[in-house]
Amino acid sequence: RLGRIVLLLLAGSGVGLPAAGFALAGAWTQAEGEGLAIVTIARRAAPIAALAGGPADTDGNISQVYLEFGVLDGLTIGAKAYSELSLSDPDRSAASLGGFLRKRVWRSQQGEVASVQAGYAQPIDALMGSAYTYADPGAVPEAHAAALYGRGWGGLWGSAFLSTGAAYHWRGEGQ
Repeated sequence: RLGRIVLLLLAGSGVGLPAAGFALAGAWTQAEGEGLAIVTIARRAAPIAALAGGPADTDGNISQVYLEFGVLDGLTIGAKAYSELSLSDPDRSAASLGGFLRKRVWRSQQGEVASVQAGYAQPIDALMGSAYTYADPGAVPEAHAAALYGRGWGGLWGSAFLSTGAAYHWRGEGQ
């Protein structure tokens, strides 16, 4: 019931608001020559990890670097490096390196944008050293193709955006 109320509030919040500027996420591309970097470092401690949807005995460190750069107007390249080092179960350790290309195909005067994106990620556990010796043997290369849509708003409370997409996600064959 609370979820429906929040959804209705979110859906209704865009009514009558003027268009906002560009968002820095989802379907939006970076301006030519500009970029975005997000660095995430986290500690997953058992049994608190169970609150985040993982196994109660998960204990480890997570780090991620996410980069985007506007090559041309409407064309963005991106990269992501991800590492999870499990302290409780070496089989849960994982590392990957990936990249993507996002092309804006439409933009309205009201703050809407549509883009297409293709990306690839490769497990790199074997390159990470002895800490990943027992990493998930089922780690496989992955690729995706996506259609993305976003809508921005601006008003008395500041700027906001809604982003959604549909994608085909391919996973290579594991061992």
